[in-house]
Amino acid sequence: MKKGTLALAVVGLVLFGRNVGAVNPGNPVDVEVWAQMSNNLQITVTSSTTYDFGTFTSNQQKVMTTAFDVQNTGGGLTETYQLKANASQPSGWTLFSAIGNPGANAFAIDALFNTAVPGAAAFNDATDRLGLGYGQADGTKFFGDQTGVSTANLQTEKLWLRFTAPSSAASSLAQRIQVDINAVTP
Repeated sequence: MKKGTLALAVVGLVLFGRNVGAVNPGNPVDVEVWAQMSNNLQITVTSSTTYDFGTFTSNQQKVMTTAFDVQNTGGGLTETYQLKANASQPSGWTLFSAIGNPGANAFAIDALFNTAVPGAAAFNDATDRLGLGYGQADGTKFFGDQTGVSTANLQTEKLWLRFTAPSSAASSLAQRIQVDINAVTP
């Protein structure tokens, strides 16, 4: 009994749907449809994704000895890179983004796109220092002999970091600091 009732209800809906959807050839109506392709921006770090700077003394600076190889794998799109850093874990050292040396329980990270390892003096506190919000490469910011700007598809740029240690720290535990790399269209 329920099957017959269900079949009648479906038939009734189909007939009703056919009447409502009928086209009147003498009165066409136009509608607009919009579609947009999403950006397929993508970055691949083709080298190791971790680096250990080791142990520091007060306000000591160290530059990575091996770079992060950042490759544009965005399916044919040109990309410009943005960078930011976060507070450390587990002790929560704060990110110092101003010019100069960080104070107690604070650290600084500077970034540079360059083909070979840069010396510590190649980094500029005013243009290469990372903050909590994204800073965008622009031909001055993070600029070495590579720029991070308008990176062609499948092009690899080498990202170097300089770490400046706190003036003092409440904890001597090793700290994990996350640096984020983002791609945008130029």
